[in-house]
Amino acid sequence: MRNLKKVLGLVLCLAMMLSIMVVGAGAVFADQKDIDTKHQEAVDACASLNIITGFENGKFMPNDTVTREQTCKMICVLLNGGKDPVLGAGSSSFSDVANDRWSCPYIESCVSQDIVVGVGGGKFAPAGKVTGSQLAKMLLVALGFSPDHQKYAGSAWEVNVNTDASARGFYKDLEDINPSEPLTREHAAQMIWNALNAYEVEYKSVLSTDANGQLTSKTTVQDKVVGDNNDKITLLQDKYEVQKMEAVVVANEYGNLVGNVTKEGKTSVVITAIGNREYAYDATKAVTYDFGTEMDQLGTSVILFAKDTKTVIGSVDSSSNNVIVKTDDDNNNKDLTDLLNDSDIKMVNGTTQLSANYGTAANMTTAGTITNPAGVEFIAIDNDDDGTAEFVIQVTSHFGEVTKYSTSSKGSITVKTANGNVVYNNSSDVVGFADVAKDDYVMVKEIGGKLYINKADTKVGSLSAYKTNDSLTVDGTKYTVSGVAPKGYVIDEDEFQDAASYGKASTLNKEATFYLDNNGYVVAVGKVAGASDDYAFVWGIEQGSFNGNYKVKVTLSDGTTGEYVLTDKAGSIGENMTQVNYGGNTIVYYPSRNASYHPYYGNVSPVENLYTYSINSSNEITLDEIHQDKYNRDNGAFTFNKNKTTIAGIDTMYGDSDTVFFNVEYKNNNTIKKVNVYTGIATAPSIDQERINQIMVSTTNGGTSAAAVVTFNAQTSANGDYLYVYGYRGTNDNGAFYRAVLDDKLMNDSDNPYIYTDSSTQVANGVYEFVTTADGLYQLKNPPANMDRGVITKLSGESIIVNGTEYTVNSSTYVSTIDGADTTVGDKLSKDDAVILVYDVNGSDRVVTSAYIVNASTEPEVVAANGANVNVDGNQVTVTGTAQRQAKTINRKSYPSFLEFTIPVPAGASGTPTVTVSGDTAGYSVKSDNSVDLLIGLSEGVNNTPVTATVTWNSAYTYSFDLNVTVPSAS
Repeated sequence: MRNLKKVLGLVLCLAMMLSIMVVGAGAVFADQKDIDTKHQEAVDACASLNIITGFENGKFMPNDTVTREQTCKMICVLLNGGKDPVLGAGSSSFSDVANDRWSCPYIESCVSQDIVVGVGGGKFAPAGKVTGSQLAKMLLVALGFSPDHQKYAGSAWEVNVNTDASARGFYKDLEDINPSEPLTREHAAQMIWNALNAYEVEYKSVLSTDANGQLTSKTTVQDKVVGDNNDKITLLQDKYEVQKMEAVVVANEYGNLVGNVTKEGKTSVVITAIGNREYAYDATKAVTYDFGTEMDQLGTSVILFAKDTKTVIGSVDSSSNNVIVKTDDDNNNKDLTDLLNDSDIKMVNGTTQLSANYGTAANMTTAGTITNPAGVEFIAIDNDDDGTAEFVIQVTSHFGEVTKYSTSSKGSITVKTANGNVVYNNSSDVVGFADVAKDDYVMVKEIGGKLYINKADTKVGSLSAYKTNDSLTVDGTKYTVSGVAPKGYVIDEDEFQDAASYGKASTLNKEATFYLDNNGYVVAVGKVAGASDDYAFVWGIEQGSFNGNYKVKVTLSDGTTGEYVLTDKAGSIGENMTQVNYGGNTIVYYPSRNASYHPYYGNVSPVENLYTYSINSSNEITLDEIHQDKYNRDNGAFTFNKNKTTIAGIDTMYGDSDTVFFNVEYKNNNTIKKVNVYTGIATAPSIDQERINQIMVSTTNGGTSAAAVVTFNAQTSANGDYLYVYGYRGTNDNGAFYRAVLDDKLMNDSDNPYIYTDSSTQVANGVYEFVTTADGLYQLKNPPANMDRGVITKLSGESIIVNGTEYTVNSSTYVSTIDGADTTVGDKLSKDDAVILVYDVNGSDRVVTSAYIVNASTEPEVVAANGANVNVDGNQVTVTGTAQRQAKTINRKSYPSFLEFTIPVPAGASGTPTVTVSGDTAGYSVKSDNSVDLLIGLSEGVNNTPVTATVTWNSAYTYSFDLNVTVPSAS
């Protein structure tokens, strides 16, 4: 098992290798892609160590061969710690090497050290190609081997060289070459790198007595030892002072099991071995090095070669001691224990460290009870091959909807999840920011202070089988239900149903959109646009005399009416159907599973009720009760207007193009005459009655979107000029001037002039009626009488719902997005937009003439700057210039002038905000609409004291105000 475990560790670690360069080496070549991947580490390292450099064209030319003179220089530089040695001019020993040839000093140096010899006849052949065996011999001598003692000359020289070279690991990753053939540059780099990591040798003479009693001396070769501890030393350590170390990655730019998240290109490690000396893991001794690692290397052991924290040579590789077990399946504690046992690992309280989303790890105290929901990534890491998991990491992603997305300033995003809003106000902290847009359905996870986001995968199909709380089979493919999305876990009950409870008889063979997490688990179910549930309205029921089966007369949601045999299979109301004779009348009924939502309790007649249905190939019908939290029936007022989304009945609900309307007509004797079926609010007729029998079915439990509506015996029936000010720009002799939106025009000085007013009194951002003077100036009046502000909670066709009131938008409605300097016109409205509406009243309709989306930015709105210049860019406000004197008391201290801003309520925020401000020059008040007024006092002279305000509704928004304002002296 232990050997299997080692193999598993090696296999799992192959995917985690990361090649990094010594700082400043610049060893990424123009033809890097041409270098064999298994040799890239060696090439990069040799380039970093200045042993093999590239050519002037920036290429390495990995498949070119190396020459004898080139290898002489390589060996000289290697033995001199990466620096070109100072050798001076010398006389050549060979007739084919001129004294002034560039390679002459290197050749002579190597000859003097017995590293190379000539080729015979007084020649060296400097341009001759080097074979693998020849380079191996040179490197063995560099390690300390004696060519005479090891017999590197004579007829058997090559066999003797390759025997020693193989023993020292020279041919690692070179097993496929023929050592008698010329060596390519990438193969030469690999052999040199292997040699650098081999131990140096030395010779030792040992005196012994032979059989005749004579003393003899025997010389043996052994690994060289140095220092007081007799440590072995590699060529790399000796010549470059570089140590081979093993270390555990505890923090990097992605996460922090220990300490803090690092900057890009840096990694914090705990060293567990240097050379052949081991150290106990001590989290308090983490050191940060200049190399990068990946997220999945956190908690694992790596091998690195480093001179210091700034100089790391070659690649940082995963240690073969790592054993990593991963799963994203639903596992109870026994399942996890068995899974780890298969790899000979266990979790130990007080030793194993538990981390959520690669955050700070803490001692595990739940080893005997820990579980892993489906869809959560579970990672157990044994990084020292001792059979105990040092780290267990669980990574959880959540399903959500992008409700706010802005690319202005630094960029910002808000994602609505079932756990609440996730807000990031800097796109550089969002991985995948450019890949999503507003209204996208996404998967998100927060790791190391960053948000990782991507669109959720979808599967559109029909449910063919299910297992409650476990799995959903869609078009024959089985999908596990995510454990991160338990029953009731949805971001919008009107649009989704939780995957855990979606499967039931009524959803079989129904088409829907199934949203999948990044591991392929179902996290939510939503309906397909244009598709509706299949409903059947029951006219009557009778028992057939031929075989006792019950028959029902129904009108289906496709508008057809027919009679079908009612199945008695499990889940159908026919399963327990029975009848009694009461007062001479036969009453057919069944015991309801959800009796409380029917007009009767316990036993229920199916007549004049609504069910979901399916019909089999034998033309038999299954009728299934609608869940009690979706079904309601009452006799009360009912109002619906064609093309309007609001349906006022038992509860206020909202229809759309998929809502199915059943209008039941009666004969004079109170028997049903016919049932008319309409699909969509544009098709169904208007109804306005004080009291009417009705059934209303929502799309989700407790939701307000109407899936189906039944009405019984229903009678059917056929401001002044204004603008939006969004930015004070300054004051001239006439008055203040602003950026504004007028109808569908931007009055912003780039497309059209600013709005110049006849008053120097500054006004807050918002909507104002106006008249123009003879001089062309704008006189701003009060806001329009017909105006509303709120969040769009429903949007269907031409209807939107804001604050529970329905408004109509059409092609004549002007829609603008208020976003400071990035304000735009000609936009579209979306659900969850925070808007200001201006509307006309036309009978019972409220027709929107202009809609201003105000949730695209949380920019502060200038109320009063008293003449100073104000520039608002997102949450950053810069105030410069001179402010006129206008005294104000703030925090019981009087100031000769002040600035005032309103911080509006962001979209989706609710409740009274909490506010903190820095310094005693600032004060605030919370207004009745939960927006915030911020006051900043200004003293005489130049005020450079910055002010920061943090306002928290559902999430925190931080506003910084940079001040460089002069207030004139009183004199």
